[in-house]
Amino acid sequence: FNVGASGNSSSAIIANATQYAKDNGWNTLAKSIIGGIEFLKSKYIGIGQNTIYLQKFDVDSSDGILYYHQYMQNVSAAYTEGQTVRNIYKNAGVFENNISFVIPVYENMPSQRSSIPGTQSMVTQNVKVNKDGINVREAKNTNSKVLKELKSGDIILRIEIGNNEENGYKWDKVVLPDGRKGYVATNFLTKIDDVKNCNDKVVVNTSVNLRNGPGTSNTNIITTLTEGQALTRIETGKYNNIDGYNWDRVLLLDGRQGYIVSQYIDLLNNTSNSNNNSNKELVKVITQDGLTVREQPGTDKRVLTYLSYNEIVTRTEKGVSTANGYTWDKIVTGSGVVGYIARGDSKESYIESVSENNNTNTNDTNKENNSASEIINTKINNEILLKEDSKRLFTEPNTTVGKIKEKYPDAIVTNKNGKEIENSWEEKSLVGTGYTIKIKGKEYKIIKMGDIDGNGYVNSGDTLILKQKIKNITEIKNELSIISADVNKDNILNTGDSLIIKQNIKQQKNIEIK
Repeated sequence: FNVGASGNSSSAIIANATQYAKDNGWNTLAKSIIGGIEFLKSKYIGIGQNTIYLQKFDVDSSDGILYYHQYMQNVSAAYTEGQTVRNIYKNAGVFENNISFVIPVYENMPSQRSSIPGTQSMVTQNVKVNKDGINVREAKNTNSKVLKELKSGDIILRIEIGNNEENGYKWDKVVLPDGRKGYVATNFLTKIDDVKNCNDKVVVNTSVNLRNGPGTSNTNIITTLTEGQALTRIETGKYNNIDGYNWDRVLLLDGRQGYIVSQYIDLLNNTSNSNNNSNKELVKVITQDGLTVREQPGTDKRVLTYLSYNEIVTRTEKGVSTANGYTWDKIVTGSGVVGYIARGDSKESYIESVSENNNTNTNDTNKENNSASEIINTKINNEILLKEDSKRLFTEPNTTVGKIKEKYPDAIVTNKNGKEIENSWEEKSLVGTGYTIKIKGKEYKIIKMGDIDGNGYVNSGDTLILKQKIKNITEIKNELSIISADVNKDNILNTGDSLIIKQNIKQQKNIEIK
């Protein structure tokens, strides 16, 4: 019955279960069976948790407590063990007998059944149809109702990628221009760059869900956004009156994107539509050491996260405290963390307004610096190719030496071993973390996000290095590699970074620079 079988290793699990059996006198097979039955009767079946499902998910309140008491740790146990019970009934010849099912009924459930975990990947991306006469169907079946026929070259929105074959195909969930959702066989769709019709800085004016597609039905929640969180709106006016709302497509700081109800965001420079946002503004960290975000104002308060040099956040309240000799502002990070940062002390400022920085007039004394800094936010094919950060350059995963030299013919690129790349065939190769580039007299170290080992590619070798780091098997000692591994820019190397890199390898998500 696995009673007492808990622990962080096989040996610990066996030892703990054996100790429980010994303490309860279960020293024979018969005693363990009887004892296990009594345990289930008194601890579970007798207090309402009388099915495999309820033993795992404690949604019965017979014992006066909800959502706590569970017997199984395996989240799929109700499914897998249910199949076992089914086979037992069938093999015993009682499968056709009347059976009573206890099925919890929840409020506000979606009309469409969720797929089995692992059968689809949630995305928000544009795709192009690669063949004429392709049908969008109501269900994952060639016999289901046709919602629309597509032509080669048609561009639509994809919000799920099918991983398992069903009825002869892998099926992707797509969104039609009128907001209807349907399914198209995966092999008839090709991923393309995001189709954008705007590039607006916006701020969330209330806590609200971000969804992988427009509409509250047949879409999934990606995350819950925090009031004051800054976003970039990349599409508006395309999906209106879907489930009663108009929907905008937005981009988060960590590269994730999705759809949000239009009324729940305001243009950053036009916040008169929302009283809550009248004082909100973007600020940038200008101290090289970065800043600590704390739960409350004060250097002795709990640390929530860290901000790096040049990182941009939303300031929601100015001068809320002067604790410990610092002026403290309330902020919301790009990932939705609400906290407090020190604005500065009597000697220097740690942040500056982004709007003030952007409006600074360029005089003759700044012309040389501006000329040398033209590489900041250089875009090729609408993607940021290079982004300057304190003599370091961040690059997109697909950046090649040739792309850099196409934009800057005089650029000198050397690999991480110090060898200059001069041959045309070498220019087709990807630049990697640790490469050096010299443009207009300024020299920079390259950081390719996700390329931890510096070979130019984002692949399973990088995820292995990160996995070993997370498990404390090895350390990542190179500073540039550490930065490249932190793809979600939360200043912590963890499974969140590993997930994004894995999704990039599977072409489910781009690693983007903000």
